[in-house]
Amino acid sequence: MSIYVNPNNDYFAEVVNSTIYVDKSMLIEKVNSKISTLEKYLCVSRPRRFGKSIAAGMLVAYYSKGCDSKELFSSLKICQADSFGKHLNKHNVIYLDLNGFFREDEPEADIFSTIRNAVIGELRMEFPSVDLSNAEKINEAIQIIYNQIGEKFIFIMDEYDVLIRRKAPDKIITSYLSFLESLFKNSAIRPAIEIAYLTGILPIVRDTIQSKMNEFDEYSFLNSAELAEFAGITYDETEDLCRKFNVDFDKCKRWYDGYIVNGIEIFAPKSVVKAISSKVFESHWGKTGSYEAVSDYVNLNFDGIYDDIVKMLSNEEVHVDVSTYLNTMTDFTSKDDVFTYLIHIGYLGYNADTESCFVPNYEVRKEWGSAMRKASNFKAIGDRVAQAEELLRRTIACDEEYVAQALNDAHRSICHPLKYNNESAFQNAMVIAYYTAPAKYYVIQELPSGEGFADIALIPHVPNVPAIIIELKVNGSKGLAISQIKDRKYDEVLKYFQGDLLFVGVNYDKESKVHTCKIEKVVR
Repeated sequence: MSIYVNPNNDYFAEVVNSTIYVDKSMLIEKVNSKISTLEKYLCVSRPRRFGKSIAAGMLVAYYSKGCDSKELFSSLKICQADSFGKHLNKHNVIYLDLNGFFREDEPEADIFSTIRNAVIGELRMEFPSVDLSNAEKINEAIQIIYNQIGEKFIFIMDEYDVLIRRKAPDKIITSYLSFLESLFKNSAIRPAIEIAYLTGILPIVRDTIQSKMNEFDEYSFLNSAELAEFAGITYDETEDLCRKFNVDFDKCKRWYDGYIVNGIEIFAPKSVVKAISSKVFESHWGKTGSYEAVSDYVNLNFDGIYDDIVKMLSNEEVHVDVSTYLNTMTDFTSKDDVFTYLIHIGYLGYNADTESCFVPNYEVRKEWGSAMRKASNFKAIGDRVAQAEELLRRTIACDEEYVAQALNDAHRSICHPLKYNNESAFQNAMVIAYYTAPAKYYVIQELPSGEGFADIALIPHVPNVPAIIIELKVNGSKGLAISQIKDRKYDEVLKYFQGDLLFVGVNYDKESKVHTCKIEKVVR
């Protein structure tokens, strides 16, 4: 049985037979339309946990001559497509998972010799009538096969960027470039390649590799074009799953939604499946990645990065120029490069219409909180995150002195000295001070209500906690802040809320730099 040349469909069979499976098989129709065209080179990049390997396994199961997948696909959407039977198990497939070859404990190992020997060995078994005794490279073997018997190939390469992400030694990268060039920049075997489908986390590197990979069309979190609906689980698909398995969709949405790819709302697939399977909502990032991915790069401390991160952690979007990042792990020259990298790995969402990035959901927000506690340049934010749960508890308990001191600490430690007296900056610092509140509340800044805008509103999405309206004053008084909440009827937006209300008035005196707080409870 072959592993690399015309492999079987065992992996995808396990996927389809799982308790929770989302049918993404119409991706096959999109790929079918590109067979033996100028668009046959595809590089599809996604963060971890977004189904790249499952998609690659599905394509292997569909195209490979090494298996019979008719029954496996019989209940999937693709079986209704006109092109389904035309290509089902009728192609030679070479499948490579680069993640399985590179070993960090042996970074200098010549993995490409291993790949060449393994693939050419299987090609000899698959095509015994063809003399491959003189073939030393994969491209040479393919050219001989194509020239002698006219057989063509589909390449499916998973984790193609693993060497770049793991910062392999330069000589390994050089060998890798030569390997890719021999496969995909070789005019002699171009007619023998029907499709080249690469997956990874990062798009194609735009310096040394670019000239060797310029045939490839990129489908990334920045622009997935016609493949956008396959970037993750869509809104409707997630809602259907939650309904089927009796899971709270609104909670699932708060935790795992928020990504926007070409205007399509995308949920994190693995997190959704884990939550539905376990009926437990939690962050699944720590099991597949590391918050050092954030802390190590924000610590580069490019100009403006601190203020923009404060804004994003305060639920704002910030502008990002995604055009400068070279898609490497070393060539970071600006905050835009850092933010673009974080978009590609899923720690930020991206809105192409506004060219802005943001923290997409509560799961990722928790990871950012962990990262802030590890990032030395963001210790002030990390400290506030660590104390946020206690601040919320003391607010609900109407502990005015504690709340005033906590907000004073947040204001002093988070706001830049030049923006210390800026009310908007203070408001952002307060949202970070209540960082964990989204576990129980919708946190809304400048909420239209009554005869104005409430500075900060915490509206419960769980039972048995009070709604909270916070009004900020500068050089006023805590009592005046409470009066404004009442006089302008900021609680009007909560007229249908059945629980208790808390009015929190906070005043900051610019001259004394003293914060005071008054909390009134309205029992309903």
